[in-house]
Amino acid sequence: VLMAVAFTLSRSSARVMSIRASRVWAACLFPCFLVAGLWVARNHEVADYLGVSAMAQDNLYLNRAARVSARVEGKAYLEVSRSWQKELETQCSERGWTPGEFYSQMQSRALKVFLDHPFTTALCFAQDLVRTVLDPGSADWLKVAGGYREGGGLQMRLMDKGLIPTLTSLPREHPLLVVITILFGAFLAFIYYYAIRGYLGGGHQKCTVICLTLVVYFVLISGGANALARLRHPAMPFICILAGIGWSQRTKN
Repeated sequence: VLMAVAFTLSRSSARVMSIRASRVWAACLFPCFLVAGLWVARNHEVADYLGVSAMAQDNLYLNRAARVSARVEGKAYLEVSRSWQKELETQCSERGWTPGEFYSQMQSRALKVFLDHPFTTALCFAQDLVRTVLDPGSADWLKVAGGYREGGGLQMRLMDKGLIPTLTSLPREHPLLVVITILFGAFLAFIYYYAIRGYLGGGHQKCTVICLTLVVYFVLISGGANALARLRHPAMPFICILAGIGWSQRTKN
């Protein structure tokens, strides 16, 4: 899809766009939809599930909807999520649902939570988007290095207690994490600064528009209760392209 969009926007002739761009669109989109369609058909045949991946419903219900419900009821997010999962699995076992019916229940119950609490849903989603964009990913790097245990509870604390109480407790509990967060945060701010500069600089307009559109798209679909730096990864190549454009404008000046 990206190749097709880039090719279309790079053509100045309307005649060329109408002929060549249509071929590129067809060449790019046909294999994508063919493979996805075959996989959906396979899921429907094997599990009575009409979709690409059941992780979508799982994330919608046990992460996003559970986060909203936990905020409304004043409970811990993990407590609500585990309780819902156990309840739904029990009902599935008792009523003999197929996998498709099981995930359909997840989706319908999640949508009901969102419709019943639209303001809280929007607030939680906005907070999760901010965390996706600004999280420097320091805890994940420390886990790899053995400096922070798996399941350390930082993400749960952020969702249940908020940003300020979590940050004030970190220097006492995880001083190394604070140092790494500051260093990684400074580097991330450096990338963002030049990405903004690259977009506003006025050069490579078609490229910057494509990159910004893809960044916004990837960030929006990544927001959720489990939002962390790793969910920002699909957008980072395009952010780095914008930052490279911004850096090149600096060197020219």
